[in-house]
Amino acid sequence: MKKSPKDRNESNNMGKSFRFDNSDGTPITHNVWVDNSEDLDLGTNWTMEAWVKVVSVMGEKTVGGIILDKWDAFGFSAGYHHFFGFVNFQNGTNVEFRHPEEYDLNRWYHVAMISNATAEELSFLVHDSNADLVYSDSKPFPSGSNGIIVTNENLLNVGGLGGASNMEFDGYMDEIRIIKKAIDFTRSTTGTSEGRMPNKQMDLSCYPNPVTSESMLHFETRANEKVTISIFEMNGSKIQTILSEVLPQGVHSVPLGNLIYKSGMYLCRLESPEGVSTIKLVVNK
Repeated sequence: MKKSPKDRNESNNMGKSFRFDNSDGTPITHNVWVDNSEDLDLGTNWTMEAWVKVVSVMGEKTVGGIILDKWDAFGFSAGYHHFFGFVNFQNGTNVEFRHPEEYDLNRWYHVAMISNATAEELSFLVHDSNADLVYSDSKPFPSGSNGIIVTNENLLNVGGLGGASNMEFDGYMDEIRIIKKAIDFTRSTTGTSEGRMPNKQMDLSCYPNPVTSESMLHFETRANEKVTISIFEMNGSKIQTILSEVLPQGVHSVPLGNLIYKSGMYLCRLESPEGVSTIKLVVNK
């Protein structure tokens, strides 16, 4: 992922949400782009999702509020106080979604769009900060499209288009993901981790990160429940489970310290009946 030349973000807290500051009066524009690659040729089974918290909208730069956008192909946004999604297909047809209710500012939401080739449909979902579903809509693939979306050489834009655009996003984003698989978010949170909703109330974090001998993992549970914390390589291979026990309700801290012995990027995943929370860890040895 590359930052645009206009990007500035002073936070070095890896594993925490990213602040896109595009409020009125800011002299620069915060947005990120991803170079086009075959990874963005999604096929007919895919999921794109993000946790977002909008700070302001309908300002000088924030009318459109782009969350993710591959120009002329697909994307979703938080403009006009609503969440929107769109997909353009190679046969010239398209599907659009609009969450009819206005979202609350300064509140976390999970937004997801899913293409399911087996069901031959697209779905658009919005969950609140408790991972409760607040909006769901599904539409069939347009006639003759076979679910094949437009492929082009355009960049994937995150948080806006940059420059003098009024399509910028002002707020926070976390856990952005695009994968070539249709995830079923309606599955029980007591099942496997696939399809289990991340829950912003757990809010797993690590400080300091990059990891040192003093690093601690911090999170909160809302009930007495079993919590499992595991470390994975970026390819998904599990290195070790560092916690697997029932914890009381409250705020918890777990030492991470020197449990990871090699330099690199890692994933730390917390699983509980509430859901799943995953953060990235940086280790410099």
